[in-house]
Amino acid sequence: MERFRKYRNARLICRHFGISPDTFYLWRKRFIPSELKTLEDNFKTRKPHRVRASKHKTAQLETIKKLKNMDSRLGKTRIAKILGETGYKISSSTVGRILKSSKGLTPLSGVDIRVKRNVN
Repeated sequence: MERFRKYRNARLICRHFGISPDTFYLWRKRFIPSELKTLEDNFKTRKPHRVRASKHKTAQLETIKKLKNMDSRLGKTRIAKILGETGYKISSSTVGRILKSSKGLTPLSGVDIRVKRNVN
């Protein structure tokens, strides 16, 4: 900030320190000369105020995990089809996201599994 008082050129200071002008102006607005801690990054302020709750029911999640554990070859499309037949309306993309977020369960698709076919 002392350089800014001396030169009064924000762009020059940004180039010197390798920071963006937006960052400089943010720091300048936040800076209190008597308290150097005002320039430290406060990670608590970056936390979202509201986190979106999951729309998926725990019964659906458990059913997806059970199906995947019973047959690891089942992909997101087949699991979505089985769930549709049992009464749960859920898309294959949603099943894939659930499998991806669940540790140890990976969504398999037809692209990942290649099977040789016997051509007679």
